[in-house]
Amino acid sequence: MKAVQVTRFGEPDVLAVADLPDPTPGPGQVAIDVTHAAVGLIDVYIRQGLYKDREGLP
Repeated sequence: MKAVQVTRFGEPDVLAVADLPDPTPGPGQVAIDVTHAAVGLIDVYIRQGLYKDREGLP
């Protein structure tokens, strides 16, 4: 599957497209085929590092 990964804080150029293996659901889990996804404003703030010192956030 294709995924967009962020490995450091910064401008939009820190986003990188990666090929990852398709996830395999475990017992009692299901896999959902996602064809489209969006980025929310909080995702932009986290990428920019605005929440890097908040407990519980990446």
